Amino acid sequence: MSEDNIPDPAVCLHGDLVLKIIEARSLPNMDLLSDRLRRCFTPFDPFSKRKKNHRTRKIVTSDPYVTVCLAGATVARTRVISNSQDPIWNERFKIPLAHPANQFEFYIKDNDVFGADLIGVATVQAADVLAGEMIRGWFPIISSHGKPPKTECALHLEMKFTKCEEMPVFKNGNAVNPNGFGIGNCYFPARHGGSVTLYQDAHVMESMLPEIELENGTVFKHEPCWEEICHAILEAHHLVYITGWSVFHEVKLVREPTRPLPHGGDLSLGDLLKYKSEEGVRVLVLVWDDKTSHSKFFINTAGVMQTHDEETRKFFRHTAVTCVLSPRYASRGLDLCDGRYDTPKHRLFRDLDTVYKDDFHNPTYSAGIRCPREPWHDLHCKVEGPAAYDVLTNFEQRWRKATKWAELGRRLKRGSKSEESLLKLDRISWILSPSQTIIQDDPSLWVCSVGDSENWNVQVFRSIDSGSVKGFPKDIYQADAENLVCAKNLVIDRSIQTAYIQAIRAAQHFIYIENQYFIGSSYAWPSYKAGADNLIPMELALKITSKIRAKERFAVYVVIPMWPEGVPTSTSVQEILFWQGQTFKTMYAIIGNELKSMGMEDSHPQDYLNFYCLGRREELPSDYSWSRSCLLSPTGDAISPSLRFQRFMIYVHAKGMIVDDEYVILGSANINQRSMAGSRDTEIAIGACQPHYTWKERKRHPRGQVYGYRMSLWAEHMHTVTDVFKEAGSLECVKTVNDIAEENWKRYSSNEFKHLQGHLLKYPISVTRSGFHSFRKSTHTDTEEGETRLGPLKFFEQNMVQITRGILVLIGYFTLLHFQQDPANVNNNTEESTDLGAVLRNGREILLQGFNWESHKYDWWRNLEKKVPDIAKSGFTSVWLPPATNSFSPEGYLPQNLYSLNSAYGSEQLLKALLQKLKQYKVRAMADIVINHRIGTTQGHGGMYNRYDGIPLAWNEHAVTSCTGGLGNKSTGDNFNGVPNIDHSQHFVRKDIIGWLKWLRNVGFQDFRFDFARGYSAKYVKEYIEEAKPIFSVGECWDSCNYNGYGLDYNQDSHRQRIINWIDATGQLSTAFDFTTKGILQEAVKGQFWRLRDPQGKPPGVVGWWPSRAVTFIDNHDTGSTQAHWPFPSNHIMEGYAYILTHPGIPTVFYDHFYDWGDSIHEQIAKLVNIRKRQDIHSRSSLRILESQNNLYSAMIGDKVCMKIGDGSWCPTGREWTLATSGHRYAVWQKQ
Repeated sequence: MSEDNIPDPAVCLHGDLVLKIIEARSLPNMDLLSDRLRRCFTPFDPFSKRKKNHRTRKIVTSDPYVTVCLAGATVARTRVISNSQDPIWNERFKIPLAHPANQFEFYIKDNDVFGADLIGVATVQAADVLAGEMIRGWFPIISSHGKPPKTECALHLEMKFTKCEEMPVFKNGNAVNPNGFGIGNCYFPARHGGSVTLYQDAHVMESMLPEIELENGTVFKHEPCWEEICHAILEAHHLVYITGWSVFHEVKLVREPTRPLPHGGDLSLGDLLKYKSEEGVRVLVLVWDDKTSHSKFFINTAGVMQTHDEETRKFFRHTAVTCVLSPRYASRGLDLCDGRYDTPKHRLFRDLDTVYKDDFHNPTYSAGIRCPREPWHDLHCKVEGPAAYDVLTNFEQRWRKATKWAELGRRLKRGSKSEESLLKLDRISWILSPSQTIIQDDPSLWVCSVGDSENWNVQVFRSIDSGSVKGFPKDIYQADAENLVCAKNLVIDRSIQTAYIQAIRAAQHFIYIENQYFIGSSYAWPSYKAGADNLIPMELALKITSKIRAKERFAVYVVIPMWPEGVPTSTSVQEILFWQGQTFKTMYAIIGNELKSMGMEDSHPQDYLNFYCLGRREELPSDYSWSRSCLLSPTGDAISPSLRFQRFMIYVHAKGMIVDDEYVILGSANINQRSMAGSRDTEIAIGACQPHYTWKERKRHPRGQVYGYRMSLWAEHMHTVTDVFKEAGSLECVKTVNDIAEENWKRYSSNEFKHLQGHLLKYPISVTRSGFHSFRKSTHTDTEEGETRLGPLKFFEQNMVQITRGILVLIGYFTLLHFQQDPANVNNNTEESTDLGAVLRNGREILLQGFNWESHKYDWWRNLEKKVPDIAKSGFTSVWLPPATNSFSPEGYLPQNLYSLNSAYGSEQLLKALLQKLKQYKVRAMADIVINHRIGTTQGHGGMYNRYDGIPLAWNEHAVTSCTGGLGNKSTGDNFNGVPNIDHSQHFVRKDIIGWLKWLRNVGFQDFRFDFARGYSAKYVKEYIEEAKPIFSVGECWDSCNYNGYGLDYNQDSHRQRIINWIDATGQLSTAFDFTTKGILQEAVKGQFWRLRDPQGKPPGVVGWWPSRAVTFIDNHDTGSTQAHWPFPSNHIMEGYAYILTHPGIPTVFYDHFYDWGDSIHEQIAKLVNIRKRQDIHSRSSLRILESQNNLYSAMIGDKVCMKIGDGSWCPTGREWTLATSGHRYAVWQKQ
């Protein structure tokens, strides 16, 4: 071989290529022969008529297009230009690359009815492209004969490559991403103001999973997916759209309910949908059409895939439910069918006659063989907010395509309805939806404000083409503007693969993947190129090698099924196992070579990359009356080895990826070519993050919902939660997970029954330091299960079509309803009480907390004095002021000199001017009484600052509890750690405090708020109130509500009882803040309004048992403000106020909401206060709860006021009721 024919060495192209295919020139006429044949036969055409004045005959010539290949993989393809030997494409491509190659190959082909003919190939050296310089010019086209087909035959190109190492996002993550966490070059942009609920498995029951602690003391909530789908369908008012690979009408959604089911909740899915359609709800079902199933002309076949498509369509025939079978590849959507219901327990043998009755699924074994059920593990999510409309757009585009001809036929039929099946939301005036006046990401569509820490950014991705949707542009330039790709005659959206690639490239610490398949980057396989060219495996391997070169830690965890669903010995399953093995081998070889080149012989590829599967061992229940030596069951059925050895794999049907505990991708796309190509199976996914819980925002490891989700999945898989798991990228974490998985594999594969620690098993492969070696031979003997088939695998010598079963994950489950606001302007007045007894008996108090955590920075006393007229006009009877005395901290909660009124909020003179102004306007001033602890001036016992020399109330160490470094008695309450706690059991202390409280009364304070009232006995509060005689008192008794493994308990009786016990111990002289109601209400507004009625039909907080002593509130300086220890959902604030300002109890309004959240919120709250006063609602008003469903709560207060909150539709009946005020998700009516 001559040196001229030696190919250039391969280089690794890892980055983005911007390619423009401009034009070609002097192409040959590849259609010359076919044109001559056509002309020869034209004279014999009996129907042809010659015209004397005919037009010039159109020249028939080549229909060229270009296919771009790199390392044998097709990376781009142009559209077809008809009849042109000098075609002009001007098509631009942005192509992510992760390819080892020596040259780019541009195949110019002629499109023909019978296939494509190769015109020639133009090449560009990969090394030239790798340099990163702009390459532009004409490149000669060489035919298969080694010469240009015509003189000057050439292709005009422009190319520019950017390496990943030059991309800031690759090196520094999304902290430097100009799009935030949005993925660029996608059809749908990232949407703000959203909400995402993350689910694992179809159902999760109480206490099934441990608590996962997040930031700010919150915990990850485990929600029951299928149960919430059922409730969502039942609560739908306008539409229910479902799309799925399989939707079986007989499936039961709720089998182990966690809360009371509304009417209809016990129906099967099909009956449930018919029930809703009969209520007038538009119900559309789009299911994949399995062409092998038939139900015509007395021929009934179940079909190869057994999706029940024909059964489901037949069931909904002649009903108001419209069910359409989509013939275009596999349709993705809700997989609501048999075999999918499971919980984190993943039962094999138990509850088969109850929970899994008529729903036994195990395709590994044929009928007549006794075996365990196949456990099913999946990931799901719910999307709310602007991104839900993108999901809706996807459904509408696909529905219009699938029903194109059917709709036309229906319109042509005489007497048929002409309206479209799809509901037009923009025609429903009370639903906010994207329109000409409301953009897709308009704040009015948000369900969570951008400033809320629980806000989500959500982006919808797809793998789909113009053959499956109606609405893609036909113009290539418009398609490019919408980030779509043109290929021959298709327009393609492959944003799912784009999202995976960009998320992997931005990863900095670890990646966790669960997927049904893991096949890709076949252009780099050591043997057998399968055409699985998606970049994901190669991107993962190259990300790891980049971290190895940088000497940084990084870890990738991949969980896949033990084998693809089906019979393990079948050709299709063996083929997929082989392809997965090739993928593993390629990745481990790349990592092993990098470790070797870096001289890291002590490291192992599995320090960075690991594969796992899931399995379950379960003891047989007592009703199995046979021994392991039996070959037949008592019924005569054959006994499977899986049943004898009491084990089976848990089928991993999930399709998700978590990156650095800050970004999650969930959807229906497998990691294989069918799902990632965009031109084959139709897929949908979302990418989501909480901007408040990112490495950029927190400057450390974020602990938001994404972190909680990953930890919850690990808790399910490994039955433990340890601190090591918190840092998933660390080597210690990798080794811990591998140890658990390795031990579980040994126990699982043993013929002797042994319980597993969870379900995670090490995938049975052998990996050496240099890379992948082989599949590990199994040690157990139940070969019918197929585990031993992971040893010897078939090597196929010819191309075979990839057979993958892509099933769907829940994405299209979303909430759309947002009621428009039509508030009315009202005014109100204030009333004043004169003594404690009168105030509590009267019960017409409305409080305003007059500060937040940052108020000390803003000349506060002067600021409040200016607002006194508005406060009085708005109807408040008392203003809670911040601690007014000298404090070690500017906020006032570390008091020192109690008799000094010069504080960070202002001088004594300014305070007294404020108090005088409040008195003038008949608004009482409430003092914040901080007497649980006090900062000393000098060191005393133990070297602590527990003496108060040189200031009034010059106590010594005996005034400080022994629990906090003093010489006093033990505390009579909870400790406030880190500072000296006051010993209220000392007589001299109480005497001094009483004198100080009386002095505050003389200064001008009329009401008291006792801070941290749990820190000392309530009997001392009783004494202080009796002696100082405030007009009104309230105590802060804040402790944690009752939580379980899934979130807030429904029953909070013990929590509210603790508050009531404190009130009772004060001699019933004080009220208390109703933290129970706050905790329940802020969960209820998220779509759980059933929480707002206790089993006795009363409100579930203190207000339900002792309303005259319950001070209700939404947020305060601790729970909200800049501390945000326990904030109320910001997008539901007005629902909260609509509740507390119309209900019994004593409501409190927070300064931030009333004055800092804009005029609209201010006016809405003022209207509610006015209604309360005008309709004489007081703390003891009667209350009748009318509705408490997921999305609706309504009640009648007294006999003159009705209210509702939530997006459910409701109003009182009767002409006497008029709308008093309304807003986002709330309304209040009053009688004339």
